[in-house]
Amino acid sequence: MLPLLEEKKEWNSPKEWKEYINKSPLGINVAAFVGHSDLRMKVMGIDRSLTHEDKANKQEQEQMYTLLKEALDEGFIGLSTMDNPWDKMDGNRYWSHKTPSFYSSWKERKALLKLLREKNAVLQGAPNLVTRYNALNYMLASSGLFRKPLKTTMIAMMDLIGDRYIFPLIGFASRAINVLGNANFRMQSPPCPFTVYYDGVDSVMFEEFPSGEALRHLAKELDTRNELIKDPVFRENFKKEIKQKFAPKVWHKDLSKSIITACPDESFVGKNFYELAEEKNLHPVDLFLDTIIQYDKEIKWTTTIANDRKEKYKSLYNFPYNLISFSDAGAHINNMAFYNFPLKMIKIVQDAIDNGKPIMSMEKCIWRLTKEQGDWFNLDCGYLAEGKTADIVIINPKKLHTITEEVEVGTIKEFNNCERLVNRNEGVVSRALVAGKTIFKDDAFVEGYGESKKYGRFLSRVS
Repeated sequence: MLPLLEEKKEWNSPKEWKEYINKSPLGINVAAFVGHSDLRMKVMGIDRSLTHEDKANKQEQEQMYTLLKEALDEGFIGLSTMDNPWDKMDGNRYWSHKTPSFYSSWKERKALLKLLREKNAVLQGAPNLVTRYNALNYMLASSGLFRKPLKTTMIAMMDLIGDRYIFPLIGFASRAINVLGNANFRMQSPPCPFTVYYDGVDSVMFEEFPSGEALRHLAKELDTRNELIKDPVFRENFKKEIKQKFAPKVWHKDLSKSIITACPDESFVGKNFYELAEEKNLHPVDLFLDTIIQYDKEIKWTTTIANDRKEKYKSLYNFPYNLISFSDAGAHINNMAFYNFPLKMIKIVQDAIDNGKPIMSMEKCIWRLTKEQGDWFNLDCGYLAEGKTADIVIINPKKLHTITEEVEVGTIKEFNNCERLVNRNEGVVSRALVAGKTIFKDDAFVEGYGESKKYGRFLSRVS
């Protein structure tokens, strides 16, 4: 991203960023949060923002407040924060540091949350997915007992294979804080199987346990990493941590559910690591670690970590305190591809209707994917009405069968053609219009889309 930023970046404030967006040849509409980590880095400097020892002083807290107020006055949706230790800095100077918002206390955030509450703006965040208990901070922040509720949304509500209890538990807690705590709290939910793809150990999921975190930390020092993998003590620790049944986890860490999709040794393809370990009379973890040393990112594999049970979709889709909105594919371009999750939900709902076991009506499905979210985020979008801007997607129901769990590899030309996973659903979207003008038809974007002609706009939060 750095070369592109060096070429294009001309903003240093929320207002300037909005101005840049408004004059750019947008293809689609853009709504934006302001990043909590961005605020901390802006006022504290990167060094001080990345440590528990340095806290934002009173003057710096006031500066963050001023920047957030500017963003909200410009129509930004709210503040996006991160408490999950998996998400880390890239680059050379601060490689493997957690993001700045992770180091921010909730006391430091107090004035920011008060401002969000006053402005009817949104707090969006991810809790610590290792300890999980700070998810309560988000729920309690949303509470409207003796005060105005704070619109708060948190990722993510899923039926995890590795933690089956978390789905009903988070559902109970969300309902309780909204009903008993007079909150305006929403989880975010992907409506389809949450399948992830790995290039060796290049996945954020390995940040979930100490041995995996150590491997990721040494991703730029392969010789050192491989020496660590060969260490018998490290291997024993890896085996203990990967099989812990009762520790909180997002990834199930079950190598028998992990299917190899590509490898220089083609005999590996289509098998899981347990099958290979049996063939070679090795412990599955030893086999896995040996293949990482030998092939690194050339061994590619996949597994589903959540939403594998379709019988749970009815309760997930109809739960009133979630938003059908979570993807994360844009942040992990080689590991996930859920860009088409609205189409997947439409297909699943239609299939259930056709089979005589409806999950919900198609009208409710479309509402959950569009108007419900436009209204909750205070955006003037998401539904068709006379006098409204014509942002329209036309879907061909006869082509829904082309929506599958398969992914393909595409490229991003602006990032020097780096590869990413993409979804292809030929024929499903007949036409897409932004502001009444066609941007996509017959499985192709119109000439000049995203390059010379402006279609989209900055969506400002409606006060």
